[in-house]
Amino acid sequence: MATTIDYTDSPCSKVLVNNDLKVSIFKNLVEKHKMVLTTPLGKRIGVEPKALRSFLNGRKIEIQTLEKLRKVTGIPIDTVRASIVSIDNISTPNLPFDFDNENGVRAIAGIVNEGRIRPRGIEYHNKNEELLKIMTDCSRNVLGKDFVPHKSFDGRINVHCLYFPPSFAKFFVMIKLDKPKVYPFVLPDFISDGPEAYLKVWLRACLSEEAALYPFACTQSRLKGRTSYLYPRIQLNRNVIVLDDCIVRQLGGLFQRPQQSFYKKDLGTGLASCLERLCHPLLLQESGFLGKFGIGCTPRFSRVYLSKDKTITATHSLSVTDLKYFDLWKKQIGFELKWQKKQLELILSNVGKISRPRLNDVVFEFYSLIPFHLRDKRKIRTSNILVEEQKSQLYGEYNEQDPQSHNRPFWPRRRWENHISGQNKRDLRSC
Repeated sequence: MATTIDYTDSPCSKVLVNNDLKVSIFKNLVEKHKMVLTTPLGKRIGVEPKALRSFLNGRKIEIQTLEKLRKVTGIPIDTVRASIVSIDNISTPNLPFDFDNENGVRAIAGIVNEGRIRPRGIEYHNKNEELLKIMTDCSRNVLGKDFVPHKSFDGRINVHCLYFPPSFAKFFVMIKLDKPKVYPFVLPDFISDGPEAYLKVWLRACLSEEAALYPFACTQSRLKGRTSYLYPRIQLNRNVIVLDDCIVRQLGGLFQRPQQSFYKKDLGTGLASCLERLCHPLLLQESGFLGKFGIGCTPRFSRVYLSKDKTITATHSLSVTDLKYFDLWKKQIGFELKWQKKQLELILSNVGKISRPRLNDVVFEFYSLIPFHLRDKRKIRTSNILVEEQKSQLYGEYNEQDPQSHNRPFWPRRRWENHISGQNKRDLRSC
């Protein structure tokens, strides 16, 4: 499978070339084809005169038009490639774009986990500024040192968006990763059969982008009291749409409303075993990646739910739970985010039997290591280990001058201020 994208693979993209190429094309057209300004040459070579004049005047031109001129004039493709100054919004591009390196693998991992792929461009969504910088740097190393993706903030869901041009998106279309993540797909061979360095980059990226590292606490009831145990867990979930008609008919009568879900324990043995076999191929690949580092784990069916568009989706999980595997992860794979490494070290230093007060302190410290805007507020609210005061400190920074700050909804600041001003007006009217 090809690992590069050349400028000819994105025919609708627009490029800007240097003056040497324009002069060479102009001289060739004059000498070989007897072109003058009044000659309707465009009809013979399939190029509109307006586009040709714009090109000769130093403006951008579509790649398919440039290719027609190149074939008519006989200029080598290497000469044209070296003369391209910019393509789309990529200045000084590294043509052809090569993804067969660690930066390319990291860029693919980011788009697969948190991206939205379209033939005309790619969107990458994340709240974490550190991961946004990693994606920017990796894409810059692949596309060109002067490339800067357009960045915007989506206030509806409070995430930052990076936008990548069509010439970048063509690679994902070529390797058939342009469909939504819930449709089965596999990674290209240069990653799955590549060196261990590529697999390390992929697994570290998945832990940063998609997987969850969390403290797994269990309590055993005994006659004389309750004993608590603490263990780490890394879990990666992948969703896949259920397309089997037999399974869809069996599940169709269970769902009463969209976003309703059923876990494995809620289903019959036969139906659960059928859903077990529908595991996403990507999750099976990632299980094989971990096996190459001595980390053995098998994907398991977790739950099935009805999405908003009324399609039935099954979730499968890949869980790392054995203590010896976490030492292998630390030594052989590593972490992208420093605070995730600190979280694992915190749990490993308190693993096993633990008192209830100490368990409470460890879990509180575990969530405190996560940057405030990245904390899973739902998971914190539903925790049966943390007390209410600790929950308020974790998902709402308390400010004496603003007593309502720790109860503030997760809204954009301006919307919150408007909400408060309207509330004050209603209070004054009631007085």
